[in-house]
Amino acid sequence: MIILGLNGGFVLKGTNSSMALVIVGVVFLVFDIIGIVRYSKKRKMN
Repeated sequence: MIILGLNGGFVLKGTNSSMALVIVGVVFLVFDIIGIVRYSKKRKMN
């Protein structure tokens, strides 16, 4: 999603902007990484 947004291959529906798609993709990626880190820490404590 991020790569295709940077290439201009995909756009965010409703905005017709590939940069908006990249931003949304990066936000999802950051939230996923945070979730993985939290899960990993929680698992180590048990």
